Amino acid sequence: MFHNKNGFTLVELLASIAILTLVIGAFIPIFINIAQWNNKSEDNLIGANLIAEVAYNLESNAEGFSNIEIASCNDTYSFVDYGDSYEMNGREYDVNLHVCQEEKVSLYRTKIQIYSQDNTLVGESYTYIRK
Repeated sequence: MFHNKNGFTLVELLASIAILTLVIGAFIPIFINIAQWNNKSEDNLIGANLIAEVAYNLESNAEGFSNIEIASCNDTYSFVDYGDSYEMNGREYDVNLHVCQEEKVSLYRTKIQIYSQDNTLVGESYTYIRK
């Protein structure tokens, strides 16, 4: 009878495959969470970049507020239809803009909100714009 001392038995191979399957199965949920965290981080980064771009555009065109009735900050914010949507990484984002006018200084207090196409809030920030 021929005995091979250099190989593995069928039982050893099946046991190693079973153990490997269990280890891989334990790590699959971790990879799914990492992918979700990556998407969330990407949305936060896009929101921050778009907020900075909107704030810059507002600062450059602050005279556009002079034609709009804007409430005093003591009362409430006025919703301003910004009208622009932005595209980044092949996705569209909408801007909500809430503005009020400070009384003692020549500034507009501005709340900028960035929404994805499925109406998920991607970013929100407050800034002041010079009149």
